[in-house]
Amino acid sequence: MAITTKAIEYFKRAIKLKPDASFYYNLGSSQTFAGLFDDARNSYELAIKLEPTFYQAHSSLSHLGGTDKEHNHIDRLQALLPKLTSVNSKLHIAHALARELGSVDEFGAAFSQLEIAKGEKAKSLNYQFSQDQLIFETLKTCFTEELIKEINRNNSKNKRPTLILILLLYLSLACRALVRRLLNEC
Repeated sequence: MAITTKAIEYFKRAIKLKPDASFYYNLGSSQTFAGLFDDARNSYELAIKLEPTFYQAHSSLSHLGGTDKEHNHIDRLQALLPKLTSVNSKLHIAHALARELGSVDEFGAAFSQLEIAKGEKAKSLNYQFSQDQLIFETLKTCFTEELIKEINRNNSKNKRPTLILILLLYLSLACRALVRRLLNEC
């Protein structure tokens, strides 16, 4: 907690020297970490006031919750969304908007916002499942029914999942597939 207290102090000093949206944002992040949620809300709002398109501040503010039908940022977020050009900023704002819509029981509208923003992000990545198909095919061959039964037997004996075994196996397969992909591209 001492480090967080120092960070809060330093960001407040920086703001006195030069009020800047990123300083307010980082102050809000430090206040959030310290559990000073009302102070964090205020800091994020000041960051947004200085830089209305600061999507990280909008996103962090929505993570704090505390919104309801009378107190929310839905109109502001809806007005901001069409002004953004970056796919990442649109995705963050859509997530913030979805959180706030969910807090007022507008789940259909929340899902629509996420669907649109995630669709744009997916297009920008130009991801094709075939790029990772080898990894999944390899995993299928490695996780035989016998291996799964053995893992389940170990889980029941130890009363805890043997995720380390699964993780190590997956990482070794993923690394091999990545190396193959890199070699093929060179």
